[in-house]
Amino acid sequence: EKALVRGDMTEQWITRYNRFVKKHCAYHNIQNYFKDDTRLIYKGDKYNFIYEGKKFKIEKVDNNHVFRMPQIMYIPAERNFMSVVEDAEKIRNLPHPLSTMLAEYEKAKKNLVSKINLPIKGYSFQYDKLNKISWL
Repeated sequence: EKALVRGDMTEQWITRYNRFVKKHCAYHNIQNYFKDDTRLIYKGDKYNFIYEGKKFKIEKVDNNHVFRMPQIMYIPAERNFMSVVEDAEKIRNLPHPLSTMLAEYEKAKKNLVSKINLPIKGYSFQYDKLNKISWL
């Protein structure tokens, strides 16, 4: 939804050539879960997405609701793997969601100017850019 609102892609682009399944679902490695009778419906603030009968359809929602665009990202279950592997970004053939998460995490650390207080009693996160060390 966010990509459509921003103009990163068009409705026509994503609905053609089964791109929803072949590109976006394959990115998360869920394309093989789709069966002949699979039905998915997502109702968003600006668009509704319907997958039914092996067809993906987008309906624009007519409302004046303000659409906020925070950084939203899927955090894969394998994320713990990244915390124990040194130079994980150099590993080849990581699953796409994992490499995307790693790239975004690295970018966020490098852009951090001071510590961030976490919503966990008394904990904060800080990144030492000089020594490339994360601290909790």
